[in-house]
Amino acid sequence: MTTVERDLGAGVRAGGFLAGCGAVLGAAVAGDWVSLTFTLSDFLQLAWPFLVGSVMLTAFERTQARRPLAKRLSAAASALVSAIFVFVSVMYAVWVAKQ
Repeated sequence: MTTVERDLGAGVRAGGFLAGCGAVLGAAVAGDWVSLTFTLSDFLQLAWPFLVGSVMLTAFERTQARRPLAKRLSAAASALVSAIFVFVSVMYAVWVAKQ
């Protein structure tokens, strides 16, 4: 019989990451929509934190995946990491909206 390890913390972190990315990408695409070129230019200028977050999360998750399940970040600690990521993402989105 084969078993599959489930990592609740990884799911919580992924959820926080996706929520934060929604805030960043939503703020990056919002705007005047004057033309396609201008909209894409604004998007690329404002969506860079998404790429930074993706690289950081990928590196972190790879280090977590190498650890035994019992030594990985707990669900509570993962919730804290997710909350911080969402908070920073929303603050960035608010800053973009004020520009």
